[in-house]
Amino acid sequence: MQLIETAADTTKAGDMIRKATERDIARIVEIRNSVSENRLSDPGKVTLDDLRWFIANPGIFVWEQDGEVQGFSAGDPCNGNIWALFVDDAYARRGIGTSLLASACSALMDAGYDRIWLTTDPGTRAEKLYRQAGWKTRHRCLIDTHSSMAFTHVFGLESIYHAWAVILKSFARMQEEP
Repeated sequence: MQLIETAADTTKAGDMIRKATERDIARIVEIRNSVSENRLSDPGKVTLDDLRWFIANPGIFVWEQDGEVQGFSAGDPCNGNIWALFVDDAYARRGIGTSLLASACSALMDAGYDRIWLTTDPGTRAEKLYRQAGWKTRHRCLIDTHSSMAFTHVFGLESIYHAWAVILKSFARMQEEP
C-alpha cells in the first residue's frame, strides 16, 4: 500500500489515496450517481448501510485531488469481488482508476484472495482498463436486464509486476500533462 500512496503523492502536491470516512459518503454517492458509464438502473440498490459497511470492512479507498474526493474503489472481503471502482468523469483518464483498482486489489489480497473478480458493461472505459491491467473475461452475463461482462484476475508475481507497470505508466502520463 505504501508504494501506491508514494506514487500517487508524486502526481501533484496534495493528491492521494486514503481510506474513506463517514464524511466522504455524500461525495461517494454523488460520484456513483453521476458517472456516464456503468450506471445503476436503481440507485437505491446501494444503501448508506452498504457504504458504511464497506468503509469498515476493509475500507473504501478514495482519491483526493483539488481538496475533494474524485474517485473511489472497494473490494468485498466476503467474496473477492471488486464491488466498486468509479472516478468523477471530469477526472477520468488520468490514472486515478488504475491506482484505485490497485488499492482495492491489495485489500482483497490481504484478505487472502489470489483470484479476484468483477463485472462491468462491455465497451466501456472500465473494460479497457481491466484488459490493460491483465484481467481476463470469464463470461458474459445478464445483470438488471442488460448485458455485462465478468472478469477475473489471478495474482502471481508476473501479474503483480504487470499491474505496477501499468500504474507507473499512468503516473508518467499524468506528469507530462499540463
